[in-house]
Amino acid sequence: MARGSQLSALSSQLSNATLVLALALGGCAGAAPKPEEPLATRRTGPPGPVYFVMVDRFENGDPTNDGEIDPADPTAWHGGDVAGLSRRLDWLEALGVETVWTSPLTLGRREPFMGHGAYHGYWVLEHGEPDPHLGTWEELRALSDALRARGMRLYLDAVLNHVSYEAPLTTRQPGWFHGRGAIEDWGDPVQLVEGDVHGLPDLAVEQEEVFAYLAGTLDTWIEKVRPAGLRLDAVKHLPVSFWQRLAAHLHQKHGDDFELLGEDLEGDPFLLAGRWKAAGFDSVFDFPLRYALVDVACNDQGASRLASLLSLDRVYEHPERLTTLLDNHDLARIASECGEPTNIRLALSLLYLLRGTPSLLYGTEVGLKGRTELEVRADMRFEADHPLRAHVAALARQRAAHPALSRGATLILELEARTLLLLRVPREGEGSAVLVGVNVSGAPHTFTTRGAPVALPEATLEVGSWDAGMVALPLAPEALAALREALRMRGTLEAPRQRELTFEARVPGVGEDETVLLCGSDPALGSWRPERAFELEPVGEGVFRGTLSLPEPAVIEWKLLRRRGKTFTWQGGANRSLHLDGGGEDRRQLAW
Repeated sequence: MARGSQLSALSSQLSNATLVLALALGGCAGAAPKPEEPLATRRTGPPGPVYFVMVDRFENGDPTNDGEIDPADPTAWHGGDVAGLSRRLDWLEALGVETVWTSPLTLGRREPFMGHGAYHGYWVLEHGEPDPHLGTWEELRALSDALRARGMRLYLDAVLNHVSYEAPLTTRQPGWFHGRGAIEDWGDPVQLVEGDVHGLPDLAVEQEEVFAYLAGTLDTWIEKVRPAGLRLDAVKHLPVSFWQRLAAHLHQKHGDDFELLGEDLEGDPFLLAGRWKAAGFDSVFDFPLRYALVDVACNDQGASRLASLLSLDRVYEHPERLTTLLDNHDLARIASECGEPTNIRLALSLLYLLRGTPSLLYGTEVGLKGRTELEVRADMRFEADHPLRAHVAALARQRAAHPALSRGATLILELEARTLLLLRVPREGEGSAVLVGVNVSGAPHTFTTRGAPVALPEATLEVGSWDAGMVALPLAPEALAALREALRMRGTLEAPRQRELTFEARVPGVGEDETVLLCGSDPALGSWRPERAFELEPVGEGVFRGTLSLPEPAVIEWKLLRRRGKTFTWQGGANRSLHLDGGGEDRRQLAW
């Protein structure tokens, strides 16, 4: 069955289905591991949430290893350690966390540098040694074992691009560094890979000795601590060939199920998908979705912003394996980005209801705020009765109960300017589908699927209401409720088909030295890069035309552009959107 026909059939079935209110309560605990258990076992259920801990800022469990600390100074070390993290595993398990990712635990710089603190651990002195102020080999292994006994896992942070400013390696092996100086042009691909990020000495990882050194130190950490995976720092600053080789080495030595999560701060899904596939990672952070979620939930942009981004899931081989986020230790916290509590809850709800594995920055569950680096990396607060903590825990339970939420495909059933109705369906085989409705209109709204209204009972909206807007389904914080249709989905979803579509734009006053382009969210329209936009041909006075092959079903955002030389002039107003769902004419009229 073609995808467009399948969408129609699903919508028809949905219209006749009985909507039921399903409560997802309780959790699960894993058995203690056997000694021969592999580092990471293939999971049968949906992957659970990731939780990032900046160890020095989390909990001080052993004051004897503090050294010089000053909790009142935001640039100083504050005393948090692995012992403190180990004491808080009940807190993390109650949130539904499956994977705990720690900031670097390697021996690092202790003193501030030019007014910036070193507490974060990303200024490495010795790759092969743990920092005694954070924990010993024995404490790290005990943490890993304790997590595995709860059915949880540990990710270690691997910093391979650079070392600290005064690391002994710079004098011990000066030939191991590029020595090109600080990056000045962040658009230069050579500087990006071989330049010093913020002046940190850049390792020449293409050298055989450097690769052997880095791979060997990682092997030591993995053998001693037995984590389930690594979070790989600064992916964009190392060559893809290095990542390919390292991923092959780690998977061969430590098992195919040993997981590699890459931090590639890339906002273009097409570019992100390409590097992800080439590098051989198991997952990468989904920064494109992060920007869309913040725009819709916090910055008053239309629902098509999110819908068009989700339509680009087709560029990934496995979009369900992406690791999604709202913020991290380098970005403004979501509580500061969104401001209003209802908006924060909406952003968190969408994070858990959309595909991929959600990741949380420590303290999100208690509403920590911050925009600057020092604010974002403030000390953790443990407030058991904070409403966001209950909300996050309920979202995690709901997500675990319905695999379609983590591994399913996303069908767009209804899209209007400020509302969006999604159906999360299993990608293959059998399973239940889940409805997700988003209303940022500020007014009541009734969704419809192929003409049949979908009533969204107010009883489910214990947080906010449709009148207040800025809510998603499900939202109830104590016993999270989801609207779920009763039918069981069967079969396999097919890839979107291509559709030929002709655009005719009327743009008055175009000069002889100007061209008119169509730029938008889809790669065929340049992925919002004006230099890659689709050029329309002049066919008459002020009339321009072009035919494109576009995916269907999909939502595409776009604007017209005028180009004179190297200067681009964008069409004013909000982005326009196009919902390709099997209907409509094969010719679309556009106007400037």
